[in-house]
Amino acid sequence: MSLPGNINQLLIGAAGAGGEVEGPIKSLRFNSADSAYLTRTNSSAGSLTTWTWSAWIKNSKFINTYPCLFSAGNGTSDRFFVRYESGGFWEIFSDPPGGGASERHSTTARFRDFSAWGHIVLVWDTTNSTASERVRFYFNGVELDLDGTFSQNLQSSVNNNVDQLIGKE
Repeated sequence: MSLPGNINQLLIGAAGAGGEVEGPIKSLRFNSADSAYLTRTNSSAGSLTTWTWSAWIKNSKFINTYPCLFSAGNGTSDRFFVRYESGGFWEIFSDPPGGGASERHSTTARFRDFSAWGHIVLVWDTTNSTASERVRFYFNGVELDLDGTFSQNLQSSVNNNVDQLIGKE
Protein backbone atom coordinates (compact mmCIF):
# COMPACT_ATOMS: atom_id res chain seq x y z
CA MET A 1 0.00 0.00 0.00
CA SER A 2 1.51 3.35 -0.93
CA LEU A 3 0.79 6.50 1.00
CA PRO A 4 0.14 9.84 -0.64
CA GLY A 5 2.16 12.95 -0.05
CA ASN A 6 5.24 13.69 1.98
CA ILE A 7 3.98 12.83 5.47
CA ASN A 8 5.58 11.04 8.38
CA GLN A 9 3.22 8.53 9.84
CA LEU A 10 2.77 5.26 11.60
CA LEU A 11 -0.12 2.99 10.64
CA ILE A 12 -1.62 0.65 13.23
CA GLY A 13 -4.15 -1.97 12.24
CA ALA A 14 -6.36 -4.57 13.84
CA ALA A 15 -8.24 -7.57 12.53
CA GLY A 16 -10.92 -9.79 14.01
CA ALA A 17 -10.50 -12.11 16.97
CA GLY A 18 -9.30 -14.97 14.79
CA GLY A 19 -10.07 -17.03 11.74
CA GLU A 20 -11.07 -15.32 8.54
CA VAL A 21 -11.70 -11.61 8.57
CA GLU A 22 -14.81 -10.48 6.77
CA GLY A 23 -14.70 -7.07 5.19
CA PRO A 24 -11.86 -4.57 5.20
CA ILE A 25 -9.15 -4.51 7.83
CA LYS A 26 -9.46 -1.43 10.01
CA SER A 27 -6.43 0.77 10.55
CA LEU A 28 -5.39 4.08 12.04
CA ARG A 29 -3.00 6.51 10.38
CA PHE A 30 -0.99 8.81 12.62
CA ASN A 31 0.56 11.77 10.84
CA SER A 32 3.46 13.31 12.79
CA ALA A 33 2.39 16.79 11.66
CA ASP A 34 -0.90 16.33 13.52
CA SER A 35 -1.58 16.06 17.23
CA ALA A 36 -4.02 13.14 16.92
CA TYR A 37 -3.56 10.10 19.17
CA LEU A 38 -5.61 7.62 21.18
CA THR A 39 -5.75 7.73 24.98
CA ARG A 40 -7.36 5.79 27.80
CA THR A 41 -6.88 6.03 31.55
CA ASN A 42 -7.49 2.92 33.63
CA SER A 43 -9.75 3.41 36.65
CA SER A 44 -7.47 1.17 38.72
CA ALA A 45 -4.03 -0.36 38.27
CA GLY A 46 -3.44 -3.90 37.05
CA SER A 47 -0.16 -5.81 36.91
CA LEU A 48 2.81 -3.53 36.22
CA THR A 49 5.26 -6.43 35.88
CA THR A 50 3.41 -8.91 33.63
CA TRP A 51 1.50 -8.07 30.43
CA THR A 52 1.55 -8.54 26.64
CA TRP A 53 0.91 -5.96 23.91
CA SER A 54 0.38 -6.70 20.22
CA ALA A 55 -0.32 -4.68 17.06
CA TRP A 56 -0.03 -4.71 13.31
CA ILE A 57 2.05 -1.74 12.16
CA LYS A 58 3.42 -0.13 9.05
CA ASN A 59 6.00 2.62 9.13
CA SER A 60 5.55 4.77 6.08
CA LYS A 61 8.85 6.63 5.99
CA PHE A 62 12.25 6.81 7.66
CA ILE A 63 12.16 10.01 9.69
CA ASN A 64 14.38 11.83 12.15
CA THR A 65 11.70 12.21 14.80
CA TYR A 66 10.84 9.29 17.03
CA PRO A 67 7.27 8.11 16.40
CA CYS A 68 5.92 6.39 19.48
CA LEU A 69 4.03 3.18 18.91
CA PHE A 70 2.50 3.12 22.37
CA SER A 71 3.22 4.70 25.72
CA ALA A 72 1.87 5.06 29.22
CA GLY A 73 2.49 7.46 32.06
CA ASN A 74 1.94 10.89 33.44
CA GLY A 75 4.41 12.65 31.12
CA THR A 76 7.22 13.46 33.58
CA SER A 77 8.03 10.33 35.55
CA ASP A 78 6.13 7.05 35.78
CA ARG A 79 6.32 6.63 32.00
CA PHE A 80 6.84 3.86 29.51
CA PHE A 81 7.16 3.83 25.73
CA VAL A 82 7.98 1.75 22.67
CA ARG A 83 9.15 3.83 19.74
CA TYR A 84 10.91 3.58 16.43
CA GLU A 85 14.35 5.24 16.66
CA SER A 86 15.85 7.27 13.82
CA GLY A 87 18.53 4.59 13.33
CA GLY A 88 15.89 2.03 12.44
CA PHE A 89 15.77 0.22 15.81
CA TRP A 90 12.81 -0.29 18.15
CA GLU A 91 13.43 1.17 21.62
CA ILE A 92 11.70 0.10 24.86
CA PHE A 93 11.90 2.51 27.82
CA SER A 94 10.55 2.28 31.37
CA ASP A 95 10.75 4.92 34.10
CA PRO A 96 9.09 2.93 36.91
CA PRO A 97 6.18 4.26 38.97
CA GLY A 98 7.23 5.39 42.42
CA GLY A 99 10.83 6.11 41.44
CA GLY A 100 13.86 3.99 40.78
CA ALA A 101 16.28 3.98 37.88
CA SER A 102 14.85 4.13 34.38
CA GLU A 103 15.92 1.51 31.85
CA ARG A 104 15.98 1.44 28.07
CA HIS A 105 16.99 -1.16 25.54
CA SER A 106 16.73 -1.39 21.75
CA THR A 107 16.45 -4.17 19.23
CA THR A 108 19.77 -5.10 17.64
CA ALA A 109 18.07 -5.56 14.24
CA ARG A 110 17.27 -2.53 12.07
CA PHE A 111 13.93 -2.02 10.35
CA ARG A 112 13.80 -0.12 7.09
CA ASP A 113 11.06 -1.86 5.09
CA PHE A 114 8.31 0.67 4.56
CA SER A 115 6.42 -1.41 2.01
CA ALA A 116 4.78 -4.02 4.23
CA TRP A 117 2.75 -4.44 7.38
CA GLY A 118 4.43 -6.18 10.30
CA HIS A 119 3.14 -7.77 13.49
CA ILE A 120 4.73 -6.69 16.78
CA VAL A 121 4.32 -8.50 20.09
CA LEU A 122 5.94 -7.25 23.30
CA VAL A 123 5.88 -9.66 26.24
CA TRP A 124 6.74 -7.92 29.54
CA ASP A 125 7.31 -10.35 32.41
CA THR A 126 9.98 -8.88 34.65
CA THR A 127 9.07 -11.37 37.38
CA ASN A 128 10.92 -14.01 35.33
CA SER A 129 14.19 -15.12 36.97
CA THR A 130 15.80 -15.67 33.54
CA ALA A 131 17.07 -12.24 32.48
CA SER A 132 16.75 -12.84 28.72
CA GLU A 133 13.08 -13.81 29.11
CA ARG A 134 11.89 -10.79 31.12
CA VAL A 135 11.15 -8.67 28.07
CA ARG A 136 10.69 -10.33 24.69
CA PHE A 137 10.08 -8.46 21.45
CA TYR A 138 8.73 -10.28 18.39
CA PHE A 139 8.42 -9.03 14.82
CA ASN A 140 6.42 -11.21 12.42
CA GLY A 141 6.75 -14.16 14.79
CA VAL A 142 10.54 -13.92 15.14
CA GLU A 143 11.95 -13.08 18.57
CA LEU A 144 14.48 -10.26 18.28
CA ASP A 145 17.50 -9.69 20.47
CA LEU A 146 17.70 -6.60 22.64
CA ASP A 147 20.96 -4.81 23.40
CA GLY A 148 20.57 -5.65 27.10
CA THR A 149 18.17 -7.03 29.70
CA PHE A 150 15.70 -5.34 32.01
CA SER A 151 15.95 -5.67 35.80
CA GLN A 152 13.93 -8.28 37.61
CA ASN A 153 10.58 -6.95 38.93
CA LEU A 154 10.97 -3.66 37.01
CA GLN A 155 7.56 -2.04 36.85
CA SER A 156 6.12 -0.29 33.82
CA SER A 157 3.33 2.26 33.60
CA VAL A 158 1.36 -0.04 31.30
CA ASN A 159 -1.76 -1.16 33.21
CA ASN A 160 -1.26 1.61 35.78
CA ASN A 161 -4.03 4.17 36.36
CA VAL A 162 -2.30 6.77 34.19
CA ASP A 163 -2.78 7.66 30.51
CA GLN A 164 -2.34 4.72 28.12
CA LEU A 165 -1.52 6.19 24.70
CA ILE A 166 -1.23 5.05 21.10
CA GLY A 167 0.52 7.35 18.65
CA LYS A 168 1.93 9.84 21.17
CA GLU A 169 4.92 9.85 23.51
